[in-house]
Parts: sequence; structure tokens; C-alpha cells
Amino acid sequence: MAEKLGKLLVKAARVHRKMSSVMKAAKTGKGSFSEVGRKAKKTPGKKLDALLNKASVELDKGRRQLAHAIEPKSETSEERTDRLLAQSKKKLAKSRRTYAETLDELDESIQDLKKSKAALERVKTPKKAKKGGSPTHRPRAIEIRKFDLINNEHEKFWEITRYSDRYIVCFGRIGTHGQCKKKMFKTPEETRAAYQKIIREKFDKGYRETF
Repeated sequence: MAEKLGKLLVKAARVHRKMSSVMKAAKTGKGSFSEVGRKAKKTPGKKLDALLNKASVELDKGRRQLAHAIEPKSETSEERTDRLLAQSKKKLAKSRRTYAETLDELDESIQDLKKSKAALERVKTPKKAKKGGSPTHRPRAIEIRKFDLINNEHEKFWEITRYSDRYIVCFGRIGTHGQCKKKMFKTPEETRAAYQKIIREKFDKGYRETF
């Protein structure tokens, strides 16, 4: 398109120059009027007008083609339906992944609760006496203290029960059963010293005692 338009403009310019030279010769008196007439007849103004009109048509045609190439392609109803369907499929797949992850997290929480409950039952349930023997003596708790830690990052509870030869700590997130651990000692003095030490550590970490 551009090459064709350029050729037309070059040809029109050549015709224009030829007509200018003919008119100039007629005005200055160079050459006879018959010669000027012959030259004018060979390069008529109509030919120049025709070339210019043709160039203008080609230019308009090129502009329309350029505008059509720049304009975004219009979307048909079928293409729009396919696009919306693809978007819906992506959203559905994302929702399924999120739902599956939530189920996995819930399952993990349930398993943790079961383990904590089993540990708590093992700690609190006394051992059964052997057949023919005396029943197992259940130790009596000497002291029980409860603490919690609540801030922007944590909501935890922690409690400790001291016996003569052991202490039991239970801890976890507030609102859950948490988990319990037991530590044995040889003498009541060792139990009391370890008991006081671990309580001081909890105070240092920001825990406060609840009543």
C-alpha cells in the first residue's frame, strides 16, 4: 500500500513539474505558442488531477486498513461464553484447593486433640492393682498453680500440679484440652526445687498467674 501510494505521488510530482515548465515558457515568451500548445496538450491538467485523486483514494484506503488493524478484535458471544467458562473453572479449582487445605488442617487439629485427651487420661487414671495385691495408692496433690499468656501473638494456658515425687504440667492454646507431661524426682526436695524453678521461668516469659 505505501509503495503504491509513493509511486503515485512521484508520478504526480513529475507531471506537476512538467506543467510548471510549460506554463513558465508560455509566460516568458520562450518558444512559439504552437510549441507551448503541443506541450500543454501532452501534459494536460486533468491528468494531474486524476493522479492526485487516485493518490487521495489510496491514502484513505491505507488509513482505513491501519485503523482496522489497530482496533481490538470484537468478541463474539461464543468467545465471551468460552472466556467466562474458563474463568469459572479456574475459580472453582481454587475453591476446591482451599476447601481441601481447610479439611487437612481440621483433621490435624482433631488428631492433636485426640492425642492430648489420651495423654491427659493416662496421667489422671491411676494404675490398676495387681490381682491379689493391695490397690494402687494415688498420690495426693500438694500444690496447683495456673497461668496464661495473652498478647497479640499468643493465647496460651499453662498449669502445674506438684506432688511429693513429681509434677505434672498441662499446656496449650486457650479453648483446647492441650497436652500434659509428667516429670519424676527422687525426693520431695528435688521436686519442690524444680517446681519453683519452672514457675520462675514462666514469669520471665511473660506468663501471669490466674486465680
